[in-house]
Amino acid sequence: MCRELETIKFCSCKENLNLSKRKKQNQYIWILERVKEVNTSGMLGLTMLPKDQLDELIPEFIVQELNTTNLFDFEYTPMDNDSLRIERVHRTKSRKKEYLFGEYLNFYYSNGAWHIGQVDPFSYYLEVHKDGKVKIEKVTTH
Repeated sequence: MCRELETIKFCSCKENLNLSKRKKQNQYIWILERVKEVNTSGMLGLTMLPKDQLDELIPEFIVQELNTTNLFDFEYTPMDNDSLRIERVHRTKSRKKEYLFGEYLNFYYSNGAWHIGQVDPFSYYLEVHKDGKVKIEKVTTH
C-alpha cells in the first residue's frame, strides 16, 4: 500500500530567500536565534503567542522531526535556549512581501531536545544565528 509522507527542510541558501515569485501555495521562512546575553533589566510585558498550527505545518510533527532528523542544510549543533521561529510569508497585491504579525510557530532547545514554545523574551536578548526558507516536500512510500 502506498502512502504519502511530508518532509520538511530548513534551507539557508540565499537564492531560496527570493520570495518575490508569485505562487499560490503558502511560503514560510525560518529564523534561528541564539542567546546574546541575559536580560537583567527586569522588564515585564506580554508577547504575541504563536499559532497552534500554520496550514499544513503541525508543531508536534516539526518538533518530532527536529529531535530525530537533521533538518538544516548546514552544520549545526543546538545550544540551550536556541529559538527557532517559522513565519508564514504573505504578499500584498503590489507584490511586496510583508510578514504577518502573529502568524508563526515557535520552538526552543533545552536539556538536549527541541520543545514547542518559546524562550522567555524578557529573560534573554536573542540574535539571529541563521535564517532561510522552509522547504516542504511530499514523498510517496511503498
